[in-house]
Amino acid sequence: MKWRINLVLICFIAGFLVVLGSIYHLQLTKGSFYLARVAGQTRASGILAPERGNIYFTDKNNTRYAVALNKEFPFAFASPQTILEHASTSRLSDYARVLAPILDYSSEALEQKLNKPGDQYELLAQRLPQDILSKLRELSLEGIIIDHELARYYPSGPLAAHVVGFVGLPNDEEVARTGNMQIGRYGIERKFHEVLAGTPGSADGNSLIE
Repeated sequence: MKWRINLVLICFIAGFLVVLGSIYHLQLTKGSFYLARVAGQTRASGILAPERGNIYFTDKNNTRYAVALNKEFPFAFASPQTILEHASTSRLSDYARVLAPILDYSSEALEQKLNKPGDQYELLAQRLPQDILSKLRELSLEGIIIDHELARYYPSGPLAAHVVGFVGLPNDEEVARTGNMQIGRYGIERKFHEVLAGTPGSADGNSLIE
């Protein structure tokens, strides 16, 4: 009977050590990676944009046709803090030399973006085509992160574009107010922007505020 109690105790301790090791790995070893990922998703603005509403047209039979939807697109960003934690400043030139031709930067401009101690988020490219995405994944460089973001997609292309309209990126004033939320600039997207956009929340430390 006693050996069973000891076995249960050993299993409990082993399980506790596994959990503790996982927490250490996430918090200390990969902490800056996840901080950078959150920064990328919120665009370092502290404001969380809701998913934009879809737009449908209906015909006389009440059949719905989607004319504006949200679609996930891959994008790449750098976490200079993570890069500098794993590579010396002198090695930034190697990062820049390898990445510059893929991302269509000059080596000097890219090295300048990466050489920012303490910076967790530097956007590199959005709506990555498959060939660029494959190259970045193949390189698998520390601190170069690929994620996905929702962006507007128009299934019908230019059909009825003058009615549906389009969205655009926010200017500096709009970023301060609503974060990186897409802004309706023309047509239905503009006229009903507040309805389609929803209400943004915010990120404050470890809390989410709606």
